[in-house]
Amino acid sequence: MRDEAVGVLRRYALLGQSEAGGLAMHRLVQAVYRDGMGEGEAQGWVVATGHWLHGAYDFDQYDMNTWPAAGRLFLHVTGSRSEAERLGVVNGQVAELNNSVGFYLNQYGQSQEARPYYARALAIREKVLGAEHPHTALSLNNMGALLDSMGELAEARPYYARALAIRERCWGRSTPTRPSA
Repeated sequence: MRDEAVGVLRRYALLGQSEAGGLAMHRLVQAVYRDGMGEGEAQGWVVATGHWLHGAYDFDQYDMNTWPAAGRLFLHVTGSRSEAERLGVVNGQVAELNNSVGFYLNQYGQSQEARPYYARALAIREKVLGAEHPHTALSLNNMGALLDSMGELAEARPYYARALAIRERCWGRSTPTRPSA
């Protein structure tokens, strides 16, 4: 049954071979399938997709070897992030995906495009982790650095100040370490 369905979808060019060797489904088929799901099932898929992408999306600013793979997954990450927002899925992985997309865009000089992703990561981390969590401080610092790089120092200062205050409360004034994303 599965092979027959795959064969039919391939004949109509609705299913093909992906660059990675797997199957690639046409967006129309995705939309029809997604529209047939209930909200609970769709949320479950968004959580599962976010979990997979969180593990697969390995973008490291200091390792240019990770940049091409991150670029190939970029549309999937942004699509998953949009679906999560549409369905109200709020968790640490969604925050991390938003942060990663913001970071990626910022590294490629797309600061304005990065801003809403950093803002969403911060909002989720404040909601899920709390206003005093080290990862919230990381998001605050990222937003401050982004605004600073855009020449908006006055707007960046409150983000930097909040991030510093959280870090000092967590680790004291003399600890130079920071949490990993």
